[in-house]
Amino acid sequence: MAIWHFGYLDRTVVRPVPGDPDLLARVSLGDEDAPTPKQEAFFAAIPKRRTNRQLFRDDPLPDELQHELVKAAEREGAWLRFADDRAQRNVIADFIAEGDRQQWANKHFRLELAAWLHPNAGDARDGIPKSAQNARDLLSVAGSIVIRTFHLGEGHAAKDRDIAAYSPGLVVLGTDADGPAGWLAAGRRLTACYCAPADEVWASYLDQPIEVPSLRPKVTEVIGHAGHAQNILRLGYGPNLNPTPCRTVEEVLIPAV
Repeated sequence: MAIWHFGYLDRTVVRPVPGDPDLLARVSLGDEDAPTPKQEAFFAAIPKRRTNRQLFRDDPLPDELQHELVKAAEREGAWLRFADDRAQRNVIADFIAEGDRQQWANKHFRLELAAWLHPNAGDARDGIPKSAQNARDLLSVAGSIVIRTFHLGEGHAAKDRDIAAYSPGLVVLGTDADGPAGWLAAGRRLTACYCAPADEVWASYLDQPIEVPSLRPKVTEVIGHAGHAQNILRLGYGPNLNPTPCRTVEEVLIPAV
């Protein structure tokens, strides 16, 4: 969930009713004001925002951008750390590969994954079409029957390990608390990471260790930060791509009563 604070937005109160776990925030409208250039850049990036699973170029990320992402996470009540040390990055890449192996060994995981992947043609408004998948990924060539039936974890683990180890940026996004308030803080920060196309930088998830309970605490230990890892992202410069299908506003907006 992303909450933007410009234009007509006057006030954002995060989790205003502690006893209601489904209410994350209240946003009130105020007088119109002029957005800053940075806010305008973020706003222009919203329709371009998507997960980019393609291969990234080797171009390094600017130090200024890395510093801004770290500071922006702190402003949202989260933290973000770059895995710049080669040994540190290799360990996290190993965790990602091990997460792949454990998840692919789970039949229920394979069934759910197969349900989310679909060809470009069709009316599905959820999931990942073939056009959004990495052409060199096993998922892009394996059909849903193959994914449901066979354990492809070793091949997928090797591919994801290389992606993690050699992407221009590998970051861990986390929070001090691990609950709804922390998850919301991480989500607000994640939205800004995904608006990095304003800086022509793309992002994609490598969250396998976050989704495997035995691996998740090891990520924060390796990154050297107290708290709870919420996401692992790779950042870099890559090709543009078509967006994945989206639901309409009417389907996701709940009107006030």
